[in-house]
Amino acid sequence: MPQKFADFELVFDPFNIALKGNREPTKTKLMNRSAKAFTFFSRNSNCKVYLKDAKKVGDVEVLFGTDALLGMTVPSMAEFRAFTKSEELGFYRLDPSKTLVEWDPEDEPDGVVGGKPLNMAEYHAGKARTADNGGGFTFTCTITIPKDTWEQVKKLGAGIGIKQIEGILQQDPILISQKSKIQGVRCIKPEPYGWIFSTSVTTRLVATNTPTSTVNPATLTFDGIESGH
Repeated sequence: MPQKFADFELVFDPFNIALKGNREPTKTKLMNRSAKAFTFFSRNSNCKVYLKDAKKVGDVEVLFGTDALLGMTVPSMAEFRAFTKSEELGFYRLDPSKTLVEWDPEDEPDGVVGGKPLNMAEYHAGKARTADNGGGFTFTCTITIPKDTWEQVKKLGAGIGIKQIEGILQQDPILISQKSKIQGVRCIKPEPYGWIFSTSVTTRLVATNTPTSTVNPATLTFDGIESGH
């Protein structure tokens, strides 16, 4: 049956001071929930881990955030890797009602998913987009990706998560949010070194023209590429 994201608790996040010390207790909990999820966590121990509330019904027991998955091709709009008590499921995302829905690469035959047709040339000089801040407030942000920078992105391809970047740009409205750091969703979000497209790889397309403390930024110019974050 459909399961709500609210049925799950974030128990481990290596980038959250309050939760990053939970690695060992989380491993113990995973051993009791799902042997396959425990094995998966051994290979992807920097992933966020969500466990289902024991009082809730539904097959899915464990969710892993996709941002730090290793050696896997992640569909551009996928947010989670899911496990039952005994099986490894596919990728999942959240629908507008925050219900988990399965998300498969076959759902995006062109490699991208979203509501807006994508013409990257429109972004070279700056394209005004309607954005959502994750709290239901919409605003306008002009997103610029210079042509020379995009040519570098195309050369890096999967190494920079190009299909995921394209999928984020196809959102309508596009999610640009400070809250994304705890929600684990595909979006544009701030990191200490700049605004980034949240992809499943560590090479990032970065905008540094706007402080990362800015709420609802009016402009973001993605003219940098950084590796290792």
